[in-house]
Amino acid sequence: MQMKKPSTNPSLSQFGDTFRNGSEVLSKSTATVKKLIANNLKHHLLENDSKNNHTNKNHQSFSFYEGASQDFIPIKNIQDEMIITKDGRYLSVIEILPINFFQKSKDRKASIARSFSEIFQNKYVRWQLKILRDSGDSFETINNIKKNCPKQINPSVKDSLNNYCMYLHQLAAKGSIVERFFFIWEYSGLDGVKSREENEIAQAMRIEKASIIQSLHDCGNVCLSHKDENLFISEFLYMYFNRNTRKKESIYERYSRISEDFRKFKLMTGIEKELTYSDLIAPKGLYFINKNYVMEDGLYYGYIGFSSNSWPTGVYTGWLNRFNYGADVDMDIIGKFVPPNISMALLTQYQNATHADVSALYRKGRTEKADLKLAKYQNVKDVIDNMNAGADIYDVCIILTVRATSPNELHSHIREICHDLKRKCHIQPDSCYLCCEDYFRLCMPFLYTSPTFSRLKHNVLSTKLGCFYPFTSLTINDPNGFVLGVTEANQTLSPDNFNTNYYVNANMLILGTSGAGKTYTEELIGHRAFLNGKRCFYIIPKKGYQYKRGCSIVDGLYVQLVPGSKHCINLMEIRPEGKIDLSQIDDDTIVLNESLLAKKITNILLWINVQLDTPMTSSVYAQLNKILISLYASFGITDNNDSIFADVNKTSLKKMPILSDFYAAIPNESLYENIKLVLDTWISGSCKNMNGQTNVDLNNPYIVFDCDEDIIGDRLLPAFLLIAFEMVYSVVKSSTTTRDIIFLDEVWKMMTNLECAKLVYNMIKIIRGYLGSAILATQEMNDFLRGMQEYGESVLNNTALVILLRMNENDLNRVAGTYKLSSDECEKILKFRHGDALVVSNGDKIKAHIIPSKRENDAFKDDTVVA
Repeated sequence: MQMKKPSTNPSLSQFGDTFRNGSEVLSKSTATVKKLIANNLKHHLLENDSKNNHTNKNHQSFSFYEGASQDFIPIKNIQDEMIITKDGRYLSVIEILPINFFQKSKDRKASIARSFSEIFQNKYVRWQLKILRDSGDSFETINNIKKNCPKQINPSVKDSLNNYCMYLHQLAAKGSIVERFFFIWEYSGLDGVKSREENEIAQAMRIEKASIIQSLHDCGNVCLSHKDENLFISEFLYMYFNRNTRKKESIYERYSRISEDFRKFKLMTGIEKELTYSDLIAPKGLYFINKNYVMEDGLYYGYIGFSSNSWPTGVYTGWLNRFNYGADVDMDIIGKFVPPNISMALLTQYQNATHADVSALYRKGRTEKADLKLAKYQNVKDVIDNMNAGADIYDVCIILTVRATSPNELHSHIREICHDLKRKCHIQPDSCYLCCEDYFRLCMPFLYTSPTFSRLKHNVLSTKLGCFYPFTSLTINDPNGFVLGVTEANQTLSPDNFNTNYYVNANMLILGTSGAGKTYTEELIGHRAFLNGKRCFYIIPKKGYQYKRGCSIVDGLYVQLVPGSKHCINLMEIRPEGKIDLSQIDDDTIVLNESLLAKKITNILLWINVQLDTPMTSSVYAQLNKILISLYASFGITDNNDSIFADVNKTSLKKMPILSDFYAAIPNESLYENIKLVLDTWISGSCKNMNGQTNVDLNNPYIVFDCDEDIIGDRLLPAFLLIAFEMVYSVVKSSTTTRDIIFLDEVWKMMTNLECAKLVYNMIKIIRGYLGSAILATQEMNDFLRGMQEYGESVLNNTALVILLRMNENDLNRVAGTYKLSSDECEKILKFRHGDALVVSNGDKIKAHIIPSKRENDAFKDDTVVA
């Protein structure tokens, strides 16, 4: 099959077009290809010329280099969310996000351990918990922002992009740590009977995966799902075997490079070589030429096993966290199921022999030895009793993998870890001297057992495996998110509030007293989210000028939506809506497929109502509704949503009525006197700049609406805020291909009207269905809850990510119960300095420090008033 030239960013389906499904292709390394090109090309071209008339060039023989790293990658295929090994086994992988386990109550910890133990009731023949720790690097995040950032040809945006990339490099250089957790298991069949049909195996693995995910969900953990699970597995394996190269070359870039090498090789030699997963995943160099370490991908690897007879006899859930030796030290917990018939027979035999020894020792008066034997006898008896109650036995081993850039550095680090294990943990380390290759194979994510496993294995009851729960240190480091800063543990804090795996909605709340950095945090989040491809809209009722500099460094649009300004938003403009994704919103949320005209009329009448001293009567409301329907009909706009477009291709909107058109359509009757007085302000009064067609470029992906209450005044402020809100929300709903963020600063200022509060609340509940997010911020918690009236608490409950800055005691008391803050956490919040924050995510709390770059700091600081 002729190989297609891949794109620079192919999906695994494109990989699948290149790989032959279900067939194993001879693995010849890329290094082999290059060596052939360099050393044999001339010879073979001459040979082809001399045998042109009678020899088929596909029958040429070559002496390929033996011992390529591809030989150690036993992958036959990756399909149906499984790794198929060359020896016919089927494996699958799940990535798990950790929680703040040690913040949980004693009862909750015990519950987590029980839920985790339930995973192993499925009797997986082999499994592996793999914990990968790396120095924080910015490779994936930088790749994403370079791919997603809009307007990169603009000098300001380009400078901001480069500044953000430099900031990420500097943050990584400070030694931040990134942890990733994986669970790998092997298909075991039903009651030990394995199917030979791949479809049945794939279905069985999916059922097992769902069971594992449910057990981990009961623990409070999130298991990441991916649009293409095969691609995720490929990227995981590539990352594991190429810890150095992956920082310079992505799996997509390697795919393109190798494919091009093979294409050139075929043109020059006529030999067709097909790309395999082994070619794609294998490290650049793998050597076992030293007795003490392995050389892989330009790094030096050593291994430390936990000797079986030195494990502690009593451990608590989370005890493995004690062996976190920082970046460049991975941990593997590897398990193998022991069939009950074998284990029970051996245990019974051992118990009988031990009982006889105990009796003999007591008869001889050797009490001390007899007591030791008796303790072993009792231990075996307890194990047998548990097995009779349904428990299983697993052989389990624990291994630390240490990486370094030089042999001396590796030796020094291993020596320090071994010293700590022996002196402080009383665990005897097992050396990898003379068995490095055995350790290497054992730690690979392909579930091989080996003589080393037999030496290290320790019998553990399935009911006790809850103590091995390793997902205890919460980290939020999503390369698709925005970098907020670093945690107390010096880990990069980078949440992606759009991650549906982790957050029930994409909304956020920022709370902090005056001077705590609320505005600063809003701008930093928006700036970095914009650079990663999100559209950002700010609605600011106070000191909006502070956002002007931040707006300029990303070529954003700063709109002064105040009386007398040059900017105009036509309140009466109707914009199209995209199709809502109902799977992204709560089941109890009602979404009506109303006409766009009906929605617009409702919002216009609401806008008038917030300006009246007393709400309009039902009869006035009904008459105005009819007037607006007639007015829009005169512009050719009806309940048919397509009627808003000027052409059949729906590329442009019709001319819309403006406020003066509405005013002219209202009869000169006393019934409408108050209505016309309200509209007078917007047609011939101080706000007449708002009587016209929209003159703001709403296609700009970064817009700040400055609705300054000092200019507008308290009376008209809700009306201006409602105009901005209604327009921004319509822009977000008009596109379901972009991810959008609406920043609502001190939103309670437009919520004095109950209908306005309901409007904002409904937006917060359903905006995710339009790929949107609302970020609310306030420094007046009491005003927020009072202004939002009955919807205040509900809004708090619909924000999945909360950032608590320094707060005053009264406001803190209002939210301490909502977010289950301990007295220690409350004390810390009261003492926070500028930039300190407590991030609340899915019930877990992380103390963090918000760190800006110099360019951001210069743009966001508010010590200078910008005209």
